[in-house]
This record gives sequence, structure tokens and C-alpha cells, in this order.
Amino acid sequence: FTINAMAVQLPAVRRPASERGGAAPKRAEGIHRVELIDPCGGAVDLERGVLSTPLEPEVSFTDDPLRMLRAARFVASLDVKPTQPVITAMTNLADRLQIVSPERISAELTLLMLVETPDPGVRLLVETGLLGQILGRPAPASGRFAPIPISSLPASLPVRLAALLWGTEDMEETLRRLKFPVSVARESAASARSAALLLVLAAQTEPRLGLRLGDDASDVECLNSTPAPTLAPGEFEFPLPERISDSTVRRWVAEAIPFADQALELAMAASSSEAATADALAQKRRCAWLNSFAERFSSLDAVEKLTESPATLTGEEIMIELDISPGPAVGAALRYLEELRINEGPQPPDAAKARLREWHGGRLRQI
Repeated sequence: FTINAMAVQLPAVRRPASERGGAAPKRAEGIHRVELIDPCGGAVDLERGVLSTPLEPEVSFTDDPLRMLRAARFVASLDVKPTQPVITAMTNLADRLQIVSPERISAELTLLMLVETPDPGVRLLVETGLLGQILGRPAPASGRFAPIPISSLPASLPVRLAALLWGTEDMEETLRRLKFPVSVARESAASARSAALLLVLAAQTEPRLGLRLGDDASDVECLNSTPAPTLAPGEFEFPLPERISDSTVRRWVAEAIPFADQALELAMAASSSEAATADALAQKRRCAWLNSFAERFSSLDAVEKLTESPATLTGEEIMIELDISPGPAVGAALRYLEELRINEGPQPPDAAKARLREWHGGRLRQI
């Protein structure tokens, strides 16, 4: 691009003192002048906030299609706007991105995701069809540049990738195909799944809330038209309480660990994305519910250290306490203790052992 087709002459050029148009300094016979090499007018474009190419954009992008992704990063990080010829060329040549290696694409996407405000660059990728080429599927509907406002999220690569690919059922597979680290792909997919579970819970509970909200949409700025990832019936079940119970919070955290904090941020961001909806009141209620959930999660986590997920008893301790051998009975005991913790909160070891012996005795009597 013209804005990075500039250079500074090094070392600085030494010019005769006479070029200054006046008397030469007594202690120097000449001066050093820094010279900007700018054959394509990049300094002017940068000052005007314009992104253009030195040659015809079709030539530049055909030569190296990755430059189209770099254009999105410059738009996001330098607050410049692409010229119409640049946009047209990116749209017409989007499929040329298929010849670029996944490693180069993931490296450029990483740089874009970690700028302060990636959304303008993501919007450009969607509008030109480049995001669809990257993901191997059509881009989101026109008028939406990303399902979630990425800039509202922490500058964490897994979290922002989860936002970028929100609603993608094969998120982990897609990220691994693009050669992102396995750990990043797994964290992104797990965070998105946990966020989706929370949105499902909010949607299921919302009709029972009976919240009192004002008519002004600014009372709760929360609109979301992006569907969460689809869940199979019975895949995840929550009670539907009139209010948010401690057990509801604990059960979700148990599923979301170790990414509960960022999954909650992701769910909140998804629900605060601006979009027209058929039922704005329902959206406001859902957002209010999520805000209440976040407050309850924060206060409960401060007391019970939910995100640390301490096991009440280990499998070895269970075998000693119940005098049993490794096998399904140990797994059943662990699940019992987990349900006990979810429903009643953390249990002191002695109390947990007493409840465990009582539970085990009941199972033996049934047998």
C-alpha cells in the first residue's frame, strides 16, 4: 500500500551549506538532512486516512493475495478507509485467497484480532467476501459485520476468535484447519459452547422472569439476533427457576470451567450486539437476566471459589472411605459429590464423607 511504500534515507544525506540559502555555520561546512523516500504519495494518503495501492489494486492483490487481509488490519489499526478500487478488487479477487497457506492466513488473522478495535477490519472482510473464503462458507448476512462486537472483548486471541466464528458448529475444526494452535482452537470452541449454554438458559428462563422494565430501550442496552450454536434436545438441562438460584450458577460453572469467566464475557457481548429483533422486550429481559446472572456469579465465586473447581474428595479418598476398588462405583460417587456441591454448596471433608457413606449405604441396600 502507498502508506507503507515509504522509506527514510540512511544515513542522512549531507548537503552543502550553500543549499540553506544563507551563511554557513561557523563550525560546520554542511548540514545533514533527513530525506523521505515517498514515490507513491503515501504520506499524503496517511494524512488523509486513505488506503490505496501503488499499482492497480488488482495487480497488487494478484501478486500476493494476503495483502487483502493486511488491508483489513490496516483499516482496523490505522483508522484508514480503503478506496473504492481497493474494495472492488478485494471483492473480485476474494477467491484468490485459496492459494495462500493456512499458516500465513492465521498469522494475519491473529494480528487483526489483537488490535485494539478489530471490528472495522472484520467488517471489510465480510463485505468483500474474504471472511467467507477463510471459513469456507458464506459470510454472515449483509449489514452485520460480526455476530459479536469483538472490540468489546478482552484482547485474548481464543476469545476473540470465538466471537469471530460465533455460531460455527465446527469451530475447533475450522481453527485447526487454519493452523491455529490446538490449545487456541480448543479454548475458543469451549468458550463459545459455554457461552451458548448460558444464552440457552437465559432464553428458557426469560418468559418466567416477570421483570419490570421501562419502555426506553436504553434501560437495558441489549439486543441480539445471532443464534447460539444449536444444542441437541436433552444435551444440557437446567432447572427453570423464577430467580437465579445458587445451584443454577454452580451447575453452569461446572460445565464452563476452566473458561467460565471468558464464556460469561462472550455471552454478555453476544447479547449486547446491536441488531433489529422481532421482540425487543424479550431481548431486554434476556440481557437483564444475564446481568443478574453475572452479579450472582461474581458474588458466589468470591465466597466459594467456583472457578477453582476443587474436588470435595479425590477418587483415591473415596475408595479408602468406602473400601471399594477402582470401577464404576467410584465414578458414581464422584458424580454424587458433585451434585451435592452444586445443590448445597461446598462441603467440608468430614461432612462430605458422612454424606457419602450414607449415600453408599443406601445403594447397597437397594442391591
